[in-house]
Amino acid sequence: MGSSYVSYTEEERKLVREGGISAIRQVLTGSDTEKKRSLLLCLDWFMDPYYKQDISSFKEDLIQLLETVIVSPNPIEVKDDALQLLSDYCWGPFPTLEQHVDEIEDELKANAEYTINMHREAQIQKFMDEECMRIWGEYRNNHEGTTDRVWVLFDRNTNVSEKNALEMIHLLENGERRYDVRYPGKPPKKTAGNGTYLDPEIRFNILLKERKAVLTYAFSASENGGFTYDILGEDGSYSLSSPSAI
Repeated sequence: MGSSYVSYTEEERKLVREGGISAIRQVLTGSDTEKKRSLLLCLDWFMDPYYKQDISSFKEDLIQLLETVIVSPNPIEVKDDALQLLSDYCWGPFPTLEQHVDEIEDELKANAEYTINMHREAQIQKFMDEECMRIWGEYRNNHEGTTDRVWVLFDRNTNVSEKNALEMIHLLENGERRYDVRYPGKPPKKTAGNGTYLDPEIRFNILLKERKAVLTYAFSASENGGFTYDILGEDGSYSLSSPSAI
């Protein structure tokens, strides 16, 4: 979010390796914005699984510290850097961040709410993915000659006429999820011989605040619609109500 160039050196890596969480805390609770941003960038290297750095001895303390950085009086660039580390490499719950989410700046609030709810959405996403498979399977059983593939999209708009806000895409082909095929990026229009779209789609959205989930589908010009579901239960024990047609 900040426009200034940020970098780090071996000095920051040495600080993390030798000083651990105490040294990290001293910098991140200090007053030097440039040092904070350099260290946060360095922490990206340590937290990224690709680089195989072992910070397990202080990972939980670091997560709590990053939450504190975000909700404390810090420049917004520092808060944004810390929030990005949480959303990229960590998993909720984030109690401190959630407790103070209403105090977070508007520029960061959407990403903060996304980060807070990642672990919850993942649970519900599993149910919605299964529901997509069920609906597509029923359609194929009732329409001979239908293509064996359908796009499944987690779209925060769930409206094929609006701009995509996609979180996740995969192709369901012969009952198998494929992530190695490029999404065409447009609502389905072209049809096969039986009228089914060549690129049929199912989209879903998860509205945790409203405790609703929404699913829309576009299989052919005459087969499109959607359902809503109530999200039942609490953290770790979610379920969905029976679908209600939109």
